[in-house]
Amino acid sequence: MAVGIFAGSFDPFTVGHLDIVKRASGIFDVVYVAVLTNSKKTSVFTKDERVKQICNAVEDEEICNVSAISFEGLLVDCAKSVGATCTIRGVRSPTDFDYEYIMAQTNKYLCGELETVVLLARPEYLHISSSIVKELGIHSASIKGLVPEINESIVAERLKEYGRKR
Repeated sequence: MAVGIFAGSFDPFTVGHLDIVKRASGIFDVVYVAVLTNSKKTSVFTKDERVKQICNAVEDEEICNVSAISFEGLLVDCAKSVGATCTIRGVRSPTDFDYEYIMAQTNKYLCGELETVVLLARPEYLHISSSIVKELGIHSASIKGLVPEINESIVAERLKEYGRKR
């Protein structure tokens, strides 16, 4: 059985992320979307809220072979714990690729059996990132079409709140 793991902070989970998940679900028998706590970033959403956003989107799209989990620590350890043999990465630009290439080599160093599959972002999603969504939402701009529709109102409201508190 081919098991893949798609890890990220997903703060918030975007339609670009969802596209990668959909495509990966057609390649792997099981896909874990793993929400990590990144000590370098301040998150707007708790890790449980991010897992819920992913679960909502996956359920809404009726993708049956995808589960959302959370983890702390190294991706290779999380991958081992769920039996994943491959990490899944989405790439929007050459800058993304350069970063992901280094991460893939580091993960390979730590766990020689762990491969990396890179899925190129579709052109219609190249401009979408969690950072862009946050910036727009914090300033009360529309995020319609940038996050899965099922999560749109929750994400928009939280980002507005977060913007008022800053």
